[in-house]
Amino acid sequence: MKKVDGSGVGAHCFAGGITAGFAQVFDVAGQLEVHELGCDSVRHNLGIPVIKDEAAGWITKPPMWAKQAQVIFGNPRCTAFSCLNRGCGKDGFGPEGKATADVRQMVDLIENVRPTVFVWESVQPAITTGLPLALDIEERLAKLRYHPTRMLLNAATWGNSQNRRRFFHVFTKPGVTFWPDVPDIPERWFTVREAIEDLAEHPVTSKHQWCYDSLEDAEHDEVLNHHWWDDPCFTELVCSIIPPGRSMNDVPFSDIERIQAEGFDGYMDGYLRGAGSFSRHAARRLHADGASRVVYGGWSMVVHPWLDRGVTVRETARIMGFPDDWVFLGPASGYCQIGKGVVPAVAEWLAWQIRKALDNPMTEKRHREMRFNVRTREVEEHRVADGEVRTFDFTRMCAKVPRPKLAPRNSVFDGN
Repeated sequence: MKKVDGSGVGAHCFAGGITAGFAQVFDVAGQLEVHELGCDSVRHNLGIPVIKDEAAGWITKPPMWAKQAQVIFGNPRCTAFSCLNRGCGKDGFGPEGKATADVRQMVDLIENVRPTVFVWESVQPAITTGLPLALDIEERLAKLRYHPTRMLLNAATWGNSQNRRRFFHVFTKPGVTFWPDVPDIPERWFTVREAIEDLAEHPVTSKHQWCYDSLEDAEHDEVLNHHWWDDPCFTELVCSIIPPGRSMNDVPFSDIERIQAEGFDGYMDGYLRGAGSFSRHAARRLHADGASRVVYGGWSMVVHPWLDRGVTVRETARIMGFPDDWVFLGPASGYCQIGKGVVPAVAEWLAWQIRKALDNPMTEKRHREMRFNVRTREVEEHRVADGEVRTFDFTRMCAKVPRPKLAPRNSVFDGN
């Protein structure tokens, strides 16, 4: 099918994973940002205008192409809900929390622009830990007669190697009923090896900011953005002792003491001051024949499955589903740009479902929802009572997650 005539606009989309998906279906007019995390990447790869305003002035004075948007989409920062930031407290993730400012800015924009469809994405706890915020948004937009739908999706359903479960909050105006197609369950899980194996034979370059300062930097690279931070201490002392599928929390303390003795104090300080373990951000080696760890902003500490180095920006982009010709430009870290995004294939599927809703209202489905039953492996349709919010839960619609055999915890990795 051809693109729909109506335009789309992104807000808080960072390096544009969700924008890339929606651009396959809608004529995306531009992107609105507050943070310098991928603005130049989007301008180059999609050729659309990106307005970056730290004060979010585009809420009250949006450009004409935003005023005319039929669909507004985005993936605001998940800091308030992420399991890596569980200690932020209720003041962080509530309707007035500082960490939820991005989400609330999007809602402010919707109240001003009033597109036909609005959707924002976040981590799955956004509808558990962050339920008060979700309810507040639904109440605010109900005053404008928007109808909410909650959707839970997993990138693995679209052949991604991550078990990346995400929450999508979809709002539609009266006359538009969002009723998605049931996605197909893939026959098998795609492993990390399948995603990045061919990149291992290409030379890796070192970049301090893990992305290009300009396009001129990319002219002589055999593979775009195939670089990482290349710290000799991290390569020689840390990478070499972590078994596949394990982290620094799984190695013997004697190895940790040796790393400290050999001068890598900067990495060890946090461990030695704590309770004898690293944080969730600890260096971790991927397993070639398993599922990928979920990509996030601090991905630079992730170790290659079989090489003693970090996973490069390009390998990270591969795991996330970005095309190989997608260039990541600074000043922000390429890992951070990618990790704060949406898998493009998931975004494209969602965009097609929104287009279907715009083309075929299906008002008879207004009070129906669908959930995947893990036991029967079938999608079940249920009626939703008046006043309740519909939920489409497809997170378990994926192949069986591979469980490769791992080395015992606290064992020395021999490198074989």
